[in-house]
Amino acid sequence: MKHTLFPSLFAILTVSLALICGRVLAKDAKEFASTKPAPTADTVRQKLINKEIKNKRGNVDLVMIGDSITFGWDRQGKDVWKKFYGKRNAVNLGICCDQTQHVLWRLENGNIDGIQPKLAVLLTGTNNASCGNPEEVAAGVRAVVEKLRTKLPRTKVLVLAIALSFLP
Repeated sequence: MKHTLFPSLFAILTVSLALICGRVLAKDAKEFASTKPAPTADTVRQKLINKEIKNKRGNVDLVMIGDSITFGWDRQGKDVWKKFYGKRNAVNLGICCDQTQHVLWRLENGNIDGIQPKLAVLLTGTNNASCGNPEEVAAGVRAVVEKLRTKLPRTKVLVLAIALSFLP
């Protein structure tokens, strides 16, 4: 039986250490694609999110930001979302297949315009892990956190660990 726990823990620890130390392990994070905003492939979902944000007229206390794992709260997790987050002025900013560079682009293109939530829950980087090294993943996550801190200075940011059990 092959154990995938140790490589996953190593990757999570590497990403976590890079974030905690407040710096990226690579020489220049700007060389990574994960830190350069790139348009999301799902522009329909992007426009729906922006419309929802606009319709809320700034009345947003919680945003969940991420990829398909976050997006799943609008599908398979809809009942749980309604029960626990429905009354919390929450908005789901998840888009399937997005990587950190797509999240960065979305944050620059309407997903958080005109709001100042109390909390942003971030789960991103999982889709970067299959094509990038831990330093690149950490750089991308860090860039997203920095963007959130710049655009939403009063918002607390909770960064969740990414799941890397698919790595060898």
